[in-house]
This record gives sequence, structure tokens and C-alpha cells, in this order.
Amino acid sequence: MGKIVSIEVFGQTFDFQADSDPERAKKVADWIMEEVAKVEKQHQGQSQPVSQLAIMISAALNIAYDSIEMKSNENRVLQEISGRSNRLSQKLDRWLGVNDLHRNRTNTEE
Repeated sequence: MGKIVSIEVFGQTFDFQADSDPERAKKVADWIMEEVAKVEKQHQGQSQPVSQLAIMISAALNIAYDSIEMKSNENRVLQEISGRSNRLSQKLDRWLGVNDLHRNRTNTEE
């Protein structure tokens, strides 16, 4: 059974269940609060007030954008690692093939 994590936004408390990792759930809640605070700060001093709903939607869009950007970066890194691993594996195969060939010649000459 997971732990319940609470987050308060605009005076309203929201609870969600952290199924596996309560620390990760806390980080999620902190990320939401940071984004809400960022959006609020961006809109301070404007002549027309911005609704709480607009602030929440902007924060959600920022989080979604960041999440997609991180996934894209992760995919690029994984592709780079895969490419490098394949090249290294090919080099090792060639090197081992040359050494096996050399070893086979040496054994047959003895």
C-alpha cells in the first residue's frame, strides 16, 4: 500500500497516492509547486489579473514540455550509447578475429 502525499495549491489541498516511491512523489509535488510559483511570478504586476486556472494550466504545460524534452534527451543519449557500443563491439570482434587467426596459424605451425 502506498503513502498519501498532499500538495496545497491556491489554498486547496490535493492528495495522491505514491505507489512505489514516496520520495519520488514528494519530488513531483515540489516540481508542481515550483512551476506554479514560476508562472505566478511571471504574471506579477500585470494590469489584468491572471486566473488560478490559467496559472495551473500554464504550469502543467511547462511540466509537460520539460518532460517531453527530458525524454527526447534520454532517447538521444541512449541512441548515442547504443551506437558507441556497437562500434566498440565491432572493433573487438575484428581484433579478436585477427588474434584468433594469428593463434590458429601459430598452433598449426608447431
